[in-house]
Amino acid sequence: MTYNIALIFDKKIDKKIIDLYFEIKLGLDIIFDLNKLSIPHITVIKFESRAELNKKELANITKNIKSEYFVDFSGITILPSKNKGSWIEISILKNQELINLQNKLKKKLKQFKLISGIDDRFRPHITLAKTRNNKIKFNKLDYSILRKKQVSAKLAIGKADETFEFFK
Repeated sequence: MTYNIALIFDKKIDKKIIDLYFEIKLGLDIIFDLNKLSIPHITVIKFESRAELNKKELANITKNIKSEYFVDFSGITILPSKNKGSWIEISILKNQELINLQNKLKKKLKQFKLISGIDDRFRPHITLAKTRNNKIKFNKLDYSILRKKQVSAKLAIGKADETFEFFK
């Protein structure tokens, strides 16, 4: 079973992210993307467990770790995918507080297999979509969300599947 420890936002920020994405996706050939039920999030660490963990076990992982963080959005990133296409993401500035958070979680997850970007490979972002090709053209968009500073985000944990069901 795969789990995701992430930072999630309030509904107002979620709506701005999803609204921006729905503007961006027009004309793109999408493989994977946000939908109206998706919860935009920043993955801090992803891990695998042989057995399914219950909510109490999951809550113990984040116990005694600060629950609120402030992040700075720093634009949009388009990265090539290994199998053609591109990933479209909102970049988040990596800071010492996020690094410290991941380090605390790594210590608590020693018995699990870690499967996300760790240490130098940790690249905070919000995934918006994966395209089938590299034909990406943005029309005139409201980019204000992409420059937002000190956005409040709450630590959450949940199953890492397409439902992105987190709990705080």
